[in-house]
Amino acid sequence: MLGFAVSKTQLQRTAGAFLVFHSIQWLASLTVPKHLEFAEAKKWTDGWVGLAHHIVVCTSAFFIIMFDPEPSANEDRMYGFSDRINMVFSISTAYFMWDINTSMVQGLNDKKVYIHAVVCTLCYIFGQYPFLHYYGIRFLLFEVSSVFMQLRQLILLSDMRNTPLFSMVQATFGITFLVTRILYGIPLSLAFWNESIDLLLHGKPHSYYVVVFYFLANVILNALNVIWMYMIFRKFLKPRKPAINQPSQN
Repeated sequence: MLGFAVSKTQLQRTAGAFLVFHSIQWLASLTVPKHLEFAEAKKWTDGWVGLAHHIVVCTSAFFIIMFDPEPSANEDRMYGFSDRINMVFSISTAYFMWDINTSMVQGLNDKKVYIHAVVCTLCYIFGQYPFLHYYGIRFLLFEVSSVFMQLRQLILLSDMRNTPLFSMVQATFGITFLVTRILYGIPLSLAFWNESIDLLLHGKPHSYYVVVFYFLANVILNALNVIWMYMIFRKFLKPRKPAINQPSQN
């Protein structure tokens, strides 16, 4: 079930990335704006760690897919192996393990945060078997929209809402969400569902539980993406209230 995830190389990669994320968190804590309270300061440090993760995995995924594809993963979309893709998976595993660890240390009691982090951690651990290297590296492109989501949050925390930069980043977030998670993500998911069902019915999966886990996780993620896309559209289409000029004080 775990396969290469517990190999010496992968454990070292995961541990190294875990330490790097904690180092980024510490560096970010030195730059927290003075006007932020504790909860917002946590969003600031978490935002920089998330931004670093998203940029690294998106860049790696894009390069592998577009410029240096893995023949084994392309030939066998379910069980093809790529050491480079496993390395990317180890980075994402470390990121969500960092998320769990940080939330526990800071005493966060939000169950949704823990459920999301645990499910994502398991996805990237099970993927190192190897399993779903072809699809997994492509689903990581979803994080392109997360780059702009994190930038948007950091700009808000910097008290720069009413700036052209904020408007540009917010619009780019909506566009990248639509392109990566809906227009690209849903057709990719349909292909993944088809091959997963075929593997369960006619193939020899290494673990029925893992295949079903991925299938259900992907169905739920796509449902959430559609809901979030609807919310983004509503926010963009919502008419803005005109600014009210305050009378001058003489």
